[in-house]
Amino acid sequence: MIDRSLLTETHLPDRPGESAVPDRVRAIRRRMALAILPPLPSPRLGTITLLTHQQQAAARLLRMLAWHRGALLADDVGLGKTFTALAVAQRYQQVHVLAPAALVPMWQGALLRSQQAHITVHSLHRFSRRTPPPVKLVASPTTGAGPHPLIIVDEAHALRNPSTLRYRHLAAAVAGCHVLLISATPLHNSPRDLHALFALFRGQQADTLRPDVLSSLIVRRDQALTHPRTPRAPAGRREQTTVSGAIRPDVHTHRALVVPQDRRTLDLLLALPAPLPAHDGAVAGALIRLGLLRAWCSSDAALAQVVTRRIQRGSAMRDALHAGRHPTNAELRAWVLGDDGGTEMQLGFPELLVQQTAPDMTANGKPPLVLLDRHLEALRLLRDHHAATAQADAVRAAMLRTVRERHAGVSVVAFSQYSRTVQALYRALSDIAGVGLLTGSSARIASGAVSRTELLEHFAPRAHGRPPPPTHQAVTLLLTTDLIAEGVNLQDAGVIVHLDLPWTYALRTQRTGRVARLGSRFRVVHEYRVQAAAAARRALRAETRVARKAALTARYVGGIQSGWSGSSRVAVSAADVTSQWLNCLDSWMQDAPVAPQEDAPWLAVQTREGTACTALVLTTVADGHTLLALMQHHGRWRVSSRPAALLRVAEMQRQATPLSAPSGVDAHAWGHRICRVVHQWHVRQNARRVSGLSAHAPNPDGPPLAPAQRRAMAWLLRIVSALSTVHRQQYAHAIAAARACIEHAYGTAAERALTTWMQTGPSDPTRQLLAWREFDVLVRGVPTVSTRSRETVAASSHSGGDVLACLLYIGVTGESPP
Repeated sequence: MIDRSLLTETHLPDRPGESAVPDRVRAIRRRMALAILPPLPSPRLGTITLLTHQQQAAARLLRMLAWHRGALLADDVGLGKTFTALAVAQRYQQVHVLAPAALVPMWQGALLRSQQAHITVHSLHRFSRRTPPPVKLVASPTTGAGPHPLIIVDEAHALRNPSTLRYRHLAAAVAGCHVLLISATPLHNSPRDLHALFALFRGQQADTLRPDVLSSLIVRRDQALTHPRTPRAPAGRREQTTVSGAIRPDVHTHRALVVPQDRRTLDLLLALPAPLPAHDGAVAGALIRLGLLRAWCSSDAALAQVVTRRIQRGSAMRDALHAGRHPTNAELRAWVLGDDGGTEMQLGFPELLVQQTAPDMTANGKPPLVLLDRHLEALRLLRDHHAATAQADAVRAAMLRTVRERHAGVSVVAFSQYSRTVQALYRALSDIAGVGLLTGSSARIASGAVSRTELLEHFAPRAHGRPPPPTHQAVTLLLTTDLIAEGVNLQDAGVIVHLDLPWTYALRTQRTGRVARLGSRFRVVHEYRVQAAAAARRALRAETRVARKAALTARYVGGIQSGWSGSSRVAVSAADVTSQWLNCLDSWMQDAPVAPQEDAPWLAVQTREGTACTALVLTTVADGHTLLALMQHHGRWRVSSRPAALLRVAEMQRQATPLSAPSGVDAHAWGHRICRVVHQWHVRQNARRVSGLSAHAPNPDGPPLAPAQRRAMAWLLRIVSALSTVHRQQYAHAIAAARACIEHAYGTAAERALTTWMQTGPSDPTRQLLAWREFDVLVRGVPTVSTRSRETVAASSHSGGDVLACLLYIGVTGESPP
């Protein structure tokens, strides 16, 4: 409770010109911020100097890892997530980094700069093999390392599909470890992407988490949140270099560049009849038309290549049907090779290589050859008409020339999903000096073929730590596929061009993030989109799909940019709200007096216009401190510790109109009423925790046990209930160890082990209670004796409830506390 001597009434000044916020109020806010904000790590990391937002993110991640054993760093692309993760890693004795093979050299270079020799880098692709890779991620007892190694997973969105071998192998490898996931675009298609990532350390519990609870596992900031006081650059201004690369440049999206297209080609695409599927395939006429549309919206060359391949495949199927065989998809891929010129190569005889006989009739009652010939005839008609009318690629090349001339002296990078699009535009722009080509199979400049690394160093020497290349080798226009859309630094460029619309909002974000990132010398990065004609876009409906996925990203992860979402409104996620609230606390730290008085009161009561009464209260909980937002509604107090409520009350108090103190306001009575409300809230939360509604949750709003853990607890209860009193005392240690095992069984691999453990035969209760020790993933999850003792001491300490500071705003109508 609060000392009566601290109940001091504080009113805002009447005289104009005085500060609107008294020093004592700012001192109380500073006390609240100091209690809630985690301490920042050192800004020095080897030869690296961390920026403030990186220190803040590292501090939050360390707290999340201690509470939840896992966290997701989802800062916007280009904000330095690698260095933030390394700042977290320096607090651990054993660290493993799992990154895509293309990013392993980048991580190794960052480790050299951070001077952390205890970190090991592994290729994430090694977990895609049939046999798990021999990667030891858990410390042995002789290493002296702590019980929880740290596993950092870069580009974690590659694990969004839990049915893959990569996911299953990695889930088993990280069991019992702290997991730090890194991805600026963790959500690609649906919220299941996020659930799969969080299941690595939360298990099935991740499927039931609300968006506001998910925000407690996500650290996500964009440019506006990391530099809230930095004035934004005007959208229409020209390129302007920055003095320092500590601020991520703004992105100015220009109006789309629309390419005219032939309407007859679109009609032939939409009228294309369904093909004959392979023996193990299904009828996919709509998907094939969708694929052809996507290629046509990228370039004429891409459509020509896709149509040629479809004709080659159909011709191979026709030869097999004439031989009385019906090949599978795998047999077609292994049997037929085609080059881009339209020729085909048959690698064997269908009578020998294909086992399945051809059917006499298809499901719709027509001979298979009739369906196939009709599809091939339509494809050849489309190919011939398109070859005679295709002119859009020349328009695309002219658009690139115009963009390059408009931004003279600035490097330009152009992305496409299709290698044929990139190759066609490279040939069309071959008369321009400084054009480079990069696809999955080749890298070229005007002088000939080069390696991928050499091409990127010629295009972005500053980003790769290289001196500028000779003038005749410099690349100022890079045409590339999405091969380098992730994990590559191209800050030397100031213009990005989307030659086709990415299929997901995440891919668009990754493309832009190659250029708009920390270290750029530009204040503004210009973004252009090359769009197909309106009729083709309506048929493809790609923009609708991207907008839907962008809205999901905004709801669960963070805000989106207007112009790509289908709406000018920028959505705010729960993770964004949390970051805004922490920024508010940080501003309180900076606005507070440099040397606040020691005898400053901990209760400040202020009057304002309006009828609602609000309060921000700093109170103790079992594991530290928490801030509560109190708001009076129809005579009753609503209490919440969620960031959205805290931010709302803080904003209401900030916008309050100051008034003189009205007579009759009893600060003592109001203070004691607030204390009673806070005490009642703690009583309810403690009851909730004891009843198991928030079992093993670090804070009262934390998630409960996962469904698999609850089932295991019920199974353990049935076993213990069947024992006699003597046997319960005899097996007390085994029962306690089994309960601890279930409580700490986090993650998908651990839940699978729990299910196997519960299938142990009921013949011997002792064997059932101790069988969990046969599962390595369960043994790794159980904390050491010293850790359990610390948790027991923390749980047995007082459950909190003391009010340490309170900032109360009273409406002018409230003369006495309700």
